[in-house]
Amino acid sequence: MNPLPWRFTRAEIIGLIIAISLMIWAIASEYLFGIYGGSYFLPLLAFPAVHAIRFHGLDAAPFQLKKKPRIISFDVLYPILVAALTFAAVPYFFALIGILPQDTPIRVFYTGALEHAGIHHGWVGWYLVLDGYLYHRVNRHARVNLRLGELWRNALLATGLFLFLEDYWGEEITAGALKWPDVFYAINGLLPFGWNTNFFIEIVIFVAFTTTLLVVNLRYRLELDARR
Repeated sequence: MNPLPWRFTRAEIIGLIIAISLMIWAIASEYLFGIYGGSYFLPLLAFPAVHAIRFHGLDAAPFQLKKKPRIISFDVLYPILVAALTFAAVPYFFALIGILPQDTPIRVFYTGALEHAGIHHGWVGWYLVLDGYLYHRVNRHARVNLRLGELWRNALLATGLFLFLEDYWGEEITAGALKWPDVFYAINGLLPFGWNTNFFIEIVIFVAFTTTLLVVNLRYRLELDARR
């Protein structure tokens, strides 16, 4: 394997700095404006920490080759997903600066209503999807634990999507102009436990289903690797 000069990873290092900065900003905002208190979210700093650790054991060759990605691949579809969720998540950024979006002109486009300022778990979901993409940009150049890194990326993607959709659906779709029924709230009503327990069960079910699909894809790729 070729040793990796740091100049090849400038974009990836910037991505890591963005991931760390966003989380620190969000936790500080929760201290200032939130209802939970910033210490409640301190464990989330583990995600950018894992991201930083992934810089160990990279190979220069993939950076130098710069292969054109396939049309249907994480390298193409993932940034599109991140861009779409970022546009949708604008109300959560207003909440992080202590402003409820329904009290601003953006209510023309985002017609729902947020109940509180500070961190929403929909924002946490958006962050996990973003961090999963930034992590993926580093992990694809790994020469050790590449497949383990892909499983971590898949877990971030699956968990992030659930957290974002579960929160966003009720606050912006059901409470907004569309007024579609809140399917997640309906599922909560079918479960005989408290909200926290029901929410945890929903996360486990969604992540298990999504991760199963991604693991099947990963096993297929491992079989392809074995044949080469």
